[in-house]
Amino acid sequence: MELKEDKHYDFLFLDYKFTKGLEFVINRLMSRKFDWFNSFKLNSVMVNTMSPWEGIHVFYLGVLNVDENWGKKMWIEEGQYGEFPGNRDYDFDKYSGVLLNELLGSKMISEISEVFNFAFRGVRPIEDEPRVSRVGRLLLHFDESKKEDNLQETIKRVLKQQTELKERCWKGYTQKGMKTMFGKRYPNCVKKKKK
Repeated sequence: MELKEDKHYDFLFLDYKFTKGLEFVINRLMSRKFDWFNSFKLNSVMVNTMSPWEGIHVFYLGVLNVDENWGKKMWIEEGQYGEFPGNRDYDFDKYSGVLLNELLGSKMISEISEVFNFAFRGVRPIEDEPRVSRVGRLLLHFDESKKEDNLQETIKRVLKQQTELKERCWKGYTQKGMKTMFGKRYPNCVKKKKK
């Protein structure tokens, strides 16, 4: 793995291959831990090796795609003033819009930071353990909530699976469609015709 060192800032910039691998791991972990999370696009990862603080600090730049309804709720809960901005000032190229530390309190940011730390340790680009993952400067993009639609579709699919029994036909029989008995659907097995 290649680390590009910048002597001016004492940062190590992690290469593209590592960044994409880390992005994949973070996406998996975040989607399991937070229901408001949709996806994550990682631009760059910088490791501060000559930190005035104790230990290694990892800085992330990227975009978190999150549920818009959750964003509105957090905006109110954190006591932000004014109307919820949403994606009004969002511009990925200029890296402008609502930042994670503008929306969330320190407790929630530390929970997210723990996920990023865990992912970084798992991919292990450097020998030293990171002390802190700095995620407060991540840009937020708010997606319209589609989870309710997905929930309704999932419920319909599960109910259909419960009413349709997947039984195989006996040897010498073949399935010709489905039949309904006692409110459940069964395979309609008919004897194979000899030629």
